[in-house]
This record gives sequence, structure tokens and C-alpha cells, in this order.
Amino acid sequence: QKRKVCANLTLQHHMLEPVQRIPRYELLLKDYVRKLPPESPDRGDAEKALEMIFMVAKHSNAAIAEMERLQNLWAVYQRLGLEDDIVDPSNELIKEGPIQKLSIRTNSTSEKYLFLFNNMLLYCVPKVIQVGAEFQVHLRIDVEGMKVRELNDTQFPHTFLVSGKQRTLELQAR
Repeated sequence: QKRKVCANLTLQHHMLEPVQRIPRYELLLKDYVRKLPPESPDRGDAEKALEMIFMVAKHSNAAIAEMERLQNLWAVYQRLGLEDDIVDPSNELIKEGPIQKLSIRTNSTSEKYLFLFNNMLLYCVPKVIQVGAEFQVHLRIDVEGMKVRELNDTQFPHTFLVSGKQRTLELQAR
């Protein structure tokens, strides 16, 4: 990258070039087909080329989106301490965020954190000493068989119950 022929550009910049060419080719071909006379002998081949480059762009965008999804998923797994039983590339993170856990016995609330995946809900506790993991998984509820019921409690607004096979949680949203 220090050579003159590389124009002082980084390796990452050069690796983006092929990805950036695809949309340029698509724009070029669209413009070419638009300006091509309808009776031109090249019209059929140009339209086929445009269709092919469109499919390549679609595939490239899908691959990039999948890579970003996997990177985001890996970041979540790292925040959870890379627990073996939840690390699975087929998981999809749907939503995550803080939540209040209501305790009926002590009539108090405590800050917890939820991760909702396509197949499970992870009920987590923030770690006080953050060496590696940010959260500790306290409960895993499989989405299959999970029940969610809203409560109409005037003392605690925005409360709901999440029931799994093992346990029921009373939670309060902000």
C-alpha cells in the first residue's frame, strides 16, 4: 500500500473496489439500455447483461447483509460470555434491552436485561465485574411454548408476565 501504483490507499480500500464496481456496472448498463434504439441488434444481449448484473448486485447485497447479521450476533454472544448452548449462527436477534424485574415477595424492582432471539428469550443479569462478558444468563425460555400476558396493574404500569416451562417472570417495561 506504500507503493505509488497503489496511490497510498489501504488494503481495505482496494478490497472495496470490486464491490463498488457492481452498482457502477448496473448504472452503466441501465443507461446504455435506455439510450439503445429498440431495433438495435445489441438490445437483447444488453438486457440480459443488465438482468445478470442486477442478480449479482442482489446476491452481493444479501451476502453483505448476512455477514453483518452474523457479526452483530457474534458481538451479542461475546457480551453473553460465549455460552456454548446459545452460540448458533441460525439464531436471529430480534430485540434486546433493559427491563425491570418485579418481585412480589419484596415489593421491589431490579434492573435486568432481555435478549429476544427467533427461538429463545434470554433473561440476563448485568455483571458487576466486567471481565469479558457483560451479562450472565439467568434463564433461557424457549419461544416454543412461551406465553406472554399483559397485566393491568395500576400500581405497576406496563407490566407483563412471561411464562416458560420452568418459570414465570413478572416484568415491567419503561
